[in-house]
Amino acid sequence: MAGIDLEVPALEITIGLERLAMYLQQVEDYKDLKWDKNVSYGDIFKQHEYWQSKYNYETSNIQDLQKLFDLHIKIIKDQLKAKNYWAAYDNLLKVSHIFNLLDARGVISVSDRAAKFKLFGELGHEIAELYLKERKKLNYPLLKKVTPVKYEPPYIKFEAPNNSKHPDTLIIELGFEEIPAQVASEIALQITTEWLNNQLANLGYNSQKLDTAVYITPQRIVFKIQNIPEKLEKTLTIIGPPEKIAYKNNKPTQVLTGFLNKHSLTLKDISIKNNKIVAQKTIKLTINNTAQTLLNNFIHSLKLTSKACRWDSSGYEFIRPLRWIFAAYNNKVLQNLELLGIKSEDFTLPPRYLQPQLIKLNSAFAYLQLIQKWKIKLNHTKRQEIISNALKKQNVNPANFTDLIQENTFLTENPNPVLVELPKEYYKLPFALIKKILEKNQRYIVCKQGKTIKYFVIVNHFKNKAELIANKNAKVVHARLDDGLFYLNMDLKTKLADFRNQLKYITYHPKKGSYLEKVERLLKLAKFVPGAPNSKTTCQEKCKQALDLIKNDKATMLGKEFPELEGYIGAQIAKLQNYPENTAKVLEDYVNFVPSTFEGKILATIDIVDDIVNFVDIKGLPKGNTDPYKIRYMTYRLINIAKYLDIDLAPIFKQAIKIAKANNVQLPTLTDYINDRILKLITNSTKLPNHFAKPIAYANHLNIYKKLEFANKFAALPKEEQEQIFDGIKRVHNILNKTKA
Repeated sequence: MAGIDLEVPALEITIGLERLAMYLQQVEDYKDLKWDKNVSYGDIFKQHEYWQSKYNYETSNIQDLQKLFDLHIKIIKDQLKAKNYWAAYDNLLKVSHIFNLLDARGVISVSDRAAKFKLFGELGHEIAELYLKERKKLNYPLLKKVTPVKYEPPYIKFEAPNNSKHPDTLIIELGFEEIPAQVASEIALQITTEWLNNQLANLGYNSQKLDTAVYITPQRIVFKIQNIPEKLEKTLTIIGPPEKIAYKNNKPTQVLTGFLNKHSLTLKDISIKNNKIVAQKTIKLTINNTAQTLLNNFIHSLKLTSKACRWDSSGYEFIRPLRWIFAAYNNKVLQNLELLGIKSEDFTLPPRYLQPQLIKLNSAFAYLQLIQKWKIKLNHTKRQEIISNALKKQNVNPANFTDLIQENTFLTENPNPVLVELPKEYYKLPFALIKKILEKNQRYIVCKQGKTIKYFVIVNHFKNKAELIANKNAKVVHARLDDGLFYLNMDLKTKLADFRNQLKYITYHPKKGSYLEKVERLLKLAKFVPGAPNSKTTCQEKCKQALDLIKNDKATMLGKEFPELEGYIGAQIAKLQNYPENTAKVLEDYVNFVPSTFEGKILATIDIVDDIVNFVDIKGLPKGNTDPYKIRYMTYRLINIAKYLDIDLAPIFKQAIKIAKANNVQLPTLTDYINDRILKLITNSTKLPNHFAKPIAYANHLNIYKKLEFANKFAALPKEEQEQIFDGIKRVHNILNKTKA
């Protein structure tokens, strides 16, 4: 918290009291909540909400808010100098509120947000440091007055009768707090049935005689091993070093001593056969030894990209807290296995959508019966098939939704896909916005069928309640879409072109002015970009209408609420306001990673060039892992667009540097940075060796189209001709003293 590690991590509950009360009172609208027997919540707060919203979104003065923001920042810094952390903290809360008001007015850009958050973090850290120093000086008096809150769910028995027909079965279940879907997917790729078989083979088991499985859900990781004996005794022959290096002057060497120590052997255990040291080692394993070894190796085998978390002061870390371990062999519960500070006991917990209980089990068979009773699909492959098959029934190709299917597979223990049709009143919204709300925010799968928009809700519950839950979820979707529809209808009252002047209130970056200044730079830069291949027409002439509207959607209410949908929002408003169809298409196209139209490509080019120049001027070229303005991504995108344009980017960058007055940007250095990435593109696409690709990538221009065209032709030549051409290029470069050759 505030950049300081906590001994015991804090828990944040982010559900508002009103929402909890709506659930308890079973009402659909907050206004219908009962304040008491006679008065509703709406009676008291409806007008308050109206006037507060009126101020937040319409009548608050942006310039006054900015002055207040700067004033409170000054007060915080003054109070920190005076060591008054309480006053500084109070003003930090106020400045945070003012930030939210500025955000509501839509004047906080992505880069400005990052800069302000960085400032809040630095100030918060200073405040926290002063607070901790004082608490330490007081010897933490509250620690003597606070006792932990304990909660224990009810303990219920679930027993299964002994059944001699069952094969010998070992079950190990690790119970976690909700594992993120992405991480569960990573674990499933690493901890497989093959991994389990290899572990058992290393322990001396004949894995071909075993029936094994590894199951992964958001809540539990389960190892199931059938036909496994309770005890394993096996004699292994271990071949050691040659006799001549194992002994010197009839005495053991360090090589032999190391061999003995590695395999826990003594001199009595070894003999010499065929001039080599040979040992016979008897392995004795109980089922407890096997289970504990599997637990240890599970943790050591994992290599996860996500950051581990702590959940108490024990020092243990994992991706999410481990809460219980259940292990049983046939009718025997295995106690005192240990992992991450948790010991195995005789219970498991139900899925998160059921009443919390500790379910006491007496055997491995009881566990399997209970899982079946709960209708949990332990096998993630089967969960994935359930979702994919539901899509296929609607003639939807699951391959188009691989990531969402994979994520939903690891969000559920019992997936029940429900198909929901979106009400037609929402079709007016940009389809990109509908997809964002349904897919990105809600993790639903949108399948547009003709003019009808449908979506799959993957309900993690019993089938008889799936429809009910899907309908409840639909109300959340409608609430989000209603907001979008309200903003869109308000925006349609103003012509899209008339939003241009409002861009002056939206910060592009504190050091680079507003988005209006950004657009003015683009208009100037467009004069220096061709409007078509081999044409004297400029981008400014070719894309005049699109340039008149570019970025204007940032000033709309819808654009302020969904800034990441820039372009798509502008295009939809343009369509609904009867702007030319091609203009709307270009507005939507230029924000795509690689636009499909020529106009979209050149608009995207000048937009990215301006961003790169200005952010390099502010921060410099990225080094190491630090790249707050995503310059690497922008460069990658620019190269992928420019490879379709027969245009030299160097003069465009030169003009952009001049227009932006970017004194910290050196064109040769920037060109080298881009050429480094062009070199990677050439070597990856043509498979040319580096010494051939480098002169092409570093040719004295930034026409990526021509560089790739030459590289492809060069790569198609016989190797002898490649060598001859390369030697010629090398001689020319040496004559011209080009160091990059």
